[in-house]
Amino acid sequence: MRSSRQIALYQECGAPIVDSIMRGYNGTIFAYGQTGSGKTFTMEGKGAVEDRGVIPNAFSSIFDAISRESQKVYFKQNVPIFIFM
Repeated sequence: MRSSRQIALYQECGAPIVDSIMRGYNGTIFAYGQTGSGKTFTMEGKGAVEDRGVIPNAFSSIFDAISRESQKVYFKQNVPIFIFM
């Protein structure tokens, strides 16, 4: 069984998708696997900052990007988010 840090997993798999989303492309992060294999932990994480999952890290990246580019104008659009477990 291999183990990895949550942030390393996010940087390898999630960050490129979030970067594409911030450039206007569609993106999906899909967790699929056997019951008990760690999908919920991978996506949500736990309470400690170093144990944050893909979802909290993605939202953090999105809000960081928005704050860095505060001079740009963003249009509000309602987007449905589906989380299936």
